[in-house]
Amino acid sequence: MARLPDHSSVFQAEVLGIKLALDYCKDIQHIKDIHIYSDSRAALQSLADPINHNSLVQKTKQAFLRTRERLSIKLHWIKAHIGYQGNERADQLAKEATLRPSLDFNIPKPTSSLKRNIRTGLIDQWNDRWFMSTNGRQTYKYIPLAGLKRKTEIPQVVHFLTNHGRFQYYFFRFRLSNTQNCSCGQIGNADHYILHCPLNSDLSGKLVFDAENPPSILETKANQAIIKQIVDRVDTSILRI
Repeated sequence: MARLPDHSSVFQAEVLGIKLALDYCKDIQHIKDIHIYSDSRAALQSLADPINHNSLVQKTKQAFLRTRERLSIKLHWIKAHIGYQGNERADQLAKEATLRPSLDFNIPKPTSSLKRNIRTGLIDQWNDRWFMSTNGRQTYKYIPLAGLKRKTEIPQVVHFLTNHGRFQYYFFRFRLSNTQNCSCGQIGNADHYILHCPLNSDLSGKLVFDAENPPSILETKANQAIIKQIVDRVDTSILRI
């Protein structure tokens, strides 16, 4: 019986099964023509792939080459669960093996699985901290889940998402202006200029998003171009500091 750490190791088990069959065949004395059948197309394709560097695949290839030095041996794919006697027997033995009290093999996780688990764990920690933080709440409103996918490459959209741009509210916050109000009289923060300012309604009216779901504003690519236009307009309307 082999312990599978996760679903990705099922492939490793299938390759290991072929290797064990090859190891068994190398000691056969009176049969020269050997045919090994497997219902794992992925395992057989990996063995045929010259650039697959998985360590178990490499060991299985080496076992195949050693066995072929004195035997005529071929690997075949067969369809599973259609009544082939040998395949059905192999499935039965595999199920029985899960009931055994001890392990014959402990299949390690492949490197790709370890990297994926580490990356997922780090992103989960990142999201926990992002959720609990009191900083960056303007950004959190539009990007509530941290991740590796870049949301935008447009600086003006970053200004909107962070509230760090040439906005009256931002200048007032750092005592670079004696007012935090837009020329329309309302507080001049990023949300105001992009979403609510009547002076920019000709552009903001073109934005397509769900007001009850702020992150949806980033789902439409055209919205980012409109946000850039608005931020550029605000930039030219506010005195240089």
